[in-house]
Amino acid sequence: MDRNALFELEILKHVEQTPRLNNRMAASKLGVSVKLAHEVLKKMMARGLLHVKKEHARRWDYFLTPHGLAEKTRLTYEFLDFSLQFYREARRRSAQLCRDLSESGVKRVAFLGAGEMAEIVYLGVVEWGFKLSMRSTKTKRDRSLWVYRFVPLPN
Repeated sequence: MDRNALFELEILKHVEQTPRLNNRMAASKLGVSVKLAHEVLKKMMARGLLHVKKEHARRWDYFLTPHGLAEKTRLTYEFLDFSLQFYREARRRSAQLCRDLSESGVKRVAFLGAGEMAEIVYLGVVEWGFKLSMRSTKTKRDRSLWVYRFVPLPN
């Protein structure tokens, strides 16, 4: 799933909830410049995904068209499919890593960082019977390096 498809999905989800949307709001929601957000909205209108009602110069209300609703459904399915494929591949790779570690005699592991990937890898750690001896989390940024705090875990 490409970046533009993700942008469109975010816009379509927002417009389904509320018609109030402007370029600045869209830019903030997408994490992009106002100019790029405007281009995304303009292309979506040109493709017939959105209908716009101009209340006045600073207020435009956006509405999903039937084509926009169908596209939102398609993009949601594509996003879920991509996410599931990503999860399966991450799980497969982490299981292979755990297998390799187990075959080399490793019994204890430590995690550097936290988040969704760490949670996926943790499944392999449990599956292969490793002892998680330490984990770390980012605490602050010091110029160009992240500083990690290591937390020993109880035996």
